[in-house]
Amino acid sequence: MSPLTSSELERLRPSGLVYLVGALRTRQDVYRWCQALRQWQPPRAPLRVHMEHNSLDEHAAAEILEAVGGTVQAVYLHHNEIRDMEPLGTFIEKHSETLQELHLSHNRLYTAETKALLLQIGCTRLSSDATETTSSCSWLRLEFNYIDVAELMRNLPPPIRQRIQLDDCGCTPGRCYCKRRRYLKRIHCKLLAMQRAIPPEDRPQRHQLQSEAAARQGRLQLDHEPREDSGTAI
Repeated sequence: MSPLTSSELERLRPSGLVYLVGALRTRQDVYRWCQALRQWQPPRAPLRVHMEHNSLDEHAAAEILEAVGGTVQAVYLHHNEIRDMEPLGTFIEKHSETLQELHLSHNRLYTAETKALLLQIGCTRLSSDATETTSSCSWLRLEFNYIDVAELMRNLPPPIRQRIQLDDCGCTPGRCYCKRRRYLKRIHCKLLAMQRAIPPEDRPQRHQLQSEAAARQGRLQLDHEPREDSGTAI
């Protein structure tokens, strides 16, 4: 028996729309929807998962996303309370070949957490057919967080930094109009410059989050640094 009411089941559409806006307000809501999503047979169509406006933290968001089956193309997590991307890392990695859009505006992300996210999205990996590829994610919304954009861009590895598209060139999630788009796959982050001031209550926690994110970045950044010859120079 489904844990959802008939009206709630209508939020799971045959078109691939998973519409959970405002439906995950309590811990009990998250639990019920996790159960329901594990029982649900998703359509073959790519899924667009809407979870905005729920005041979700990163752990609750990860629980819901990991319960979603099928192929996920877009995730809407804006207007929540997400501070750390590590709990969502497994989901992003699992759907790296299909996830095209990730909406994270109006959350509580800082510079270090954002850098860790971009390192994960931008890193080179082996695809299912054993060829080198990068994440499919090319549309990333991060405005109205607590990101120091200048610091972020300064500290990203050059191969990822040159892919970041800050200017609005008329691109859409489904179409890129940037120059050299055939040779350089962009990560579109328009409106990234629009950030919030850090609230006083967040300042003591910021240093701990930065330290944790920096440790993860150190592991990811190894993929982007040139390898030195292990031989001894004579």
